[in-house]
Amino acid sequence: MGRGGQVPTVGVVGYLSLDEIRVDGVGREDVPGGAALYAALGALAGGVRVLLGAARGSDFPEAILEALAARGVDLSAVDRRDHPTRRARLVYGRAGQRDSGHYRQGEWHVATRALTPPLLPDAATPAVVVLTAMPAAALERQIAWARARRAGVVVDTSEVFATGEGERLLELIGRVDLFAPSREETRRLLPGLDDDAALKALGDRCPRVVQKRGADGLALVSIAHPSGLRRPALAASVVDPTGTGDACVGALGAGVAHGLDDPALLAVGLEVAARAVAGFGPEGLGLATPAPEAGR
Repeated sequence: MGRGGQVPTVGVVGYLSLDEIRVDGVGREDVPGGAALYAALGALAGGVRVLLGAARGSDFPEAILEALAARGVDLSAVDRRDHPTRRARLVYGRAGQRDSGHYRQGEWHVATRALTPPLLPDAATPAVVVLTAMPAAALERQIAWARARRAGVVVDTSEVFATGEGERLLELIGRVDLFAPSREETRRLLPGLDDDAALKALGDRCPRVVQKRGADGLALVSIAHPSGLRRPALAASVVDPTGTGDACVGALGAGVAHGLDDPALLAVGLEVAARAVAGFGPEGLGLATPAPEAGR
């Protein structure tokens, strides 16, 4: 519970997408996704109310939004835009390697600009705002909105933004409460440093940093734990890693809203990540996806 025994509200801002996912040669297309969707589901799993801020593409399925609303997600800050939904292509090999082919497609970058997430409504009063991966200029506006309302701020990024806008991102994380990059993103932000050294360097800029390490779990540095904490991933049946990190970040945002200390914060992030990875697309978090296509 939040202050006064109330269930806190977490704003989740970012992109919705339709994904092609292939794991060990088995694929599905038009899987509902996007960091904002996974983070919203992760925050719900963390026991908060969720206000979703995103730009809905013209072909994003109404049924998915209805399913989110049925689970209690507030969609009043979802804007409809006259542009096709951003699409991602994620291919995972047997050894766990991932190819994000959409980053090399011009259409993805055009959609990223056209579907820039809106600000949450002026009247909204979330306890925490989770800002998923977005361009630095959009991230700066979102941070300013949250800070003007004294909301906590949790930020994630992606490899494409960490590569192209690393210096600006490093400046912006000094304005937030928690930064939660993956170790792959950390390596793009701070090339030449190993994971532990990069985590420490980020901790010199931000009061609380959680580094997502995939199958190796989570690592944290904070004001309370300057020497760091490490927690292994929970045992789980790995079906599809898509969105697991985003769901974890949503859960971390819920934990911040609940006022959890560092060990408890890592525990809720790991628990939600284990649920996410155990289903295809967002199925592990309770949202149905299209069945595999015949012959694929």
